Order: sequence, then structure tokens, then C-alpha cells
Amino acid sequence: DGESSVAESIRSTLKLDEGAPKINQHEQLKWERDLLGLYLSKHPLDLYETFLSEQTVPLATVKPAHDGRPITAGGSVGDVREITTKSGTKMAFIKIEDKQGEIELILFPGSYQRTVGLWERDRVILVRGKVSAKDREGNIGEELKILVDDAREITHEQAASYQPTGRKMQPLKDNKKKVVYVPPPLVAAAKTEEHTESIATPAPQPVRQRTATAKPARPPVRVYIRLADTGNQQMLMDLKSAIDDCHGETDVVLVLGPDKQIIKLPGGVGRDDATLDRFRGLVGPANVKCQ
Repeated sequence: DGESSVAESIRSTLKLDEGAPKINQHEQLKWERDLLGLYLSKHPLDLYETFLSEQTVPLATVKPAHDGRPITAGGSVGDVREITTKSGTKMAFIKIEDKQGEIELILFPGSYQRTVGLWERDRVILVRGKVSAKDREGNIGEELKILVDDAREITHEQAASYQPTGRKMQPLKDNKKKVVYVPPPLVAAAKTEEHTESIATPAPQPVRQRTATAKPARPPVRVYIRLADTGNQQMLMDLKSAIDDCHGETDVVLVLGPDKQIIKLPGGVGRDDATLDRFRGLVGPANVKCQ
């Protein structure tokens, strides 16, 4: 009895600190992405969904036929690439994404200087500018960009307190105006600080001009992985390892839960049979599609 009394008195006890700081959901989502490469509890833009749907154009709906159209868009900041121009000023190329798509922003020195403090990864930004689908020769292509005039941050508080109007943002109208350009040998690039445009060099003889017709953008091939149950942590870890091992150029999209929430993962995978079979072995053959 004496020994048991002594053992009882020196037994270690575990006491949780009830005063530990609570982690906000935004920080938790960043941890999920950094540790697992995906969001588990919810998509970080869920809080902004009403605001973005009424105040911005969905990025997935932007197409080459919108070249030159003014646009208001929004999304979370991804990759940021800053460069120094020949004149010594700085400009930036920045990726933003919403829940359905992504696009590259181009900020020339003037607009970049006005907004330089905004461009931090994971911030949600509202931008105003103009759609550009032209390449350096002035031809309409499928690589879409937004030339940014102005931008501002959308805070959690602003999104949470936003009162819906019930009116969605109107989709962009196709640009019906024909785009005329001069063949590359006769084109000289004229660059200014705020924009780049093509100027035809005078030719001794009339030049037959061609018209570039905007072609519908073809959706890229992606690997879709359906996860009806996101509660199996071991399966999620195994899937993450498989995705990390199978590097490639094809985007990976997770379709989560009964409401089929869409999440595009960073990076890419191969779409060869061995890679797809590995994914099918983890989540089931019917839950892996390449299309």
C-alpha cells in the first residue's frame, strides 16, 4: 500500500493549455496547402464566393475573342515574378486564380509602382484592366493575359460583410472588330513604359494585309481525381506522395466531397498509363479521368 501511494503521488499528469491562441481558418488553410499540397477543410476562396461572383468576371470564361475588352477580375495571388526594364524601372508578371481558373497579370512600371505593396502570395485581389490575347507580332493567340491598370486587396472582413445584390457580373462580349497586322518581317516593336504595340515599317510596295481570326481556346487536358470521402488521412498522404513522384506537365484537379468541390493542385503530373494506374490503385478506377 505504501508503494502504491508513493507511485500515485509522483505519477505524471498531462494538462492542456486552455489559453493557447486559436488559429484562424485562413492560416489553417495555408498549413494544409503547405503540408499536403491541397486544401482539405474548404477552399480559401469560399468566403469570397458571393463577392467575386457579383463583382468580377470568372477567369475560366475569358477567351481570345475578348482581346482588348476592359475587365474586372479577382482571385488569390500565386506566383510573382518581378523584372527590371532597360530603363531601370520595375514591372511584374503575376498569376492569380479563382475557383475555376487562373490567368497571368502584367503590371507595367506605372501600375506596378502604384500597387507594389499588394502582391503577396495568398492575398485576394480585385484588378481592373484590359484583356490581351496578342503575341509580340500582334497575332491573336490562346495565351491570355490581363494588362492591369489598378488593383486593390479584398479583405476577409470586406468579403464577410458584403451584402449580396443578386446580380451577377455580366460576361465579357466577344470582340467583333477584325484584328489586322503586318507580317513579321515588316513589323517593328515600339515599346513605351506603359504598353507595347506593333508599328508597320513603311514598305516601297503595298503590302497585302492578313486578318487574324480569333479561335476558341481549347481546354487543356487535365487529370481529374474524385475523392468522395476526404476523411481517410492515410489515403490522402499516399495520394500526395504519388502526385509528388509522378512529375509532368498535366494539371491535376481534385473533385472533393459530395458537393464535388473543384481544387486545382500546384504543379503537374504525367498522364502515362503507369501514372494513372497508380492513382487508380489508390482511389479506384472509376475515380480517375484524363480529359
